[in-house]
Amino acid sequence: MAQPVFKVNRTGRTIYVADYNGNREAGIIVPDEVFVSRGDIDGNFTYDIWYYNADWRQYRSGQISYDDHGQCADAYSPYHAYYKRIGKNGNTQYVFQVRSGMRARIYKGASATSFDATYGSSGGLIATSGASNAGYTYPDRLHIEGYYKNGIWNEQSDLWCDTDVLFGYPTRPTIYSSKMP
Repeated sequence: MAQPVFKVNRTGRTIYVADYNGNREAGIIVPDEVFVSRGDIDGNFTYDIWYYNADWRQYRSGQISYDDHGQCADAYSPYHAYYKRIGKNGNTQYVFQVRSGMRARIYKGASATSFDATYGSSGGLIATSGASNAGYTYPDRLHIEGYYKNGIWNEQSDLWCDTDVLFGYPTRPTIYSSKMP
């Protein structure tokens, strides 16, 4: 399976999501909505995705066309970053904000339990490699290289933070920049 990636609908129109029975209108992705792409995992020339389905009030899987997918941008790409910085190992990192009034829980590896959190109301920031990678086990988590909390950058390997895009905030994700919804 391809590495899951956070995408954002930048087509300016609604994208229809098909289910695996061929029902073309199983769900929708509205403009500026963030979702997770899993690639073409079944070889049928569509992209398999996870998205928040408001009718079901939960995240669901489905498929969108190659054309629609090609018009969507990586949500956490360098283009959408709040700013860039140099990490402690000399690598370029792309910084995103934690939305005010929300918290980003921080995880190590595929742990089900967070070990820390950073808050938008206290200037919380997240640093990524710019790859926009989502998790296999937890597709709502963004792979990060560090996070800013209480005036200190914390950097470790195999860090992840939640985005809440698959749990009711696809057009208002926890992690964002002014160049995103």
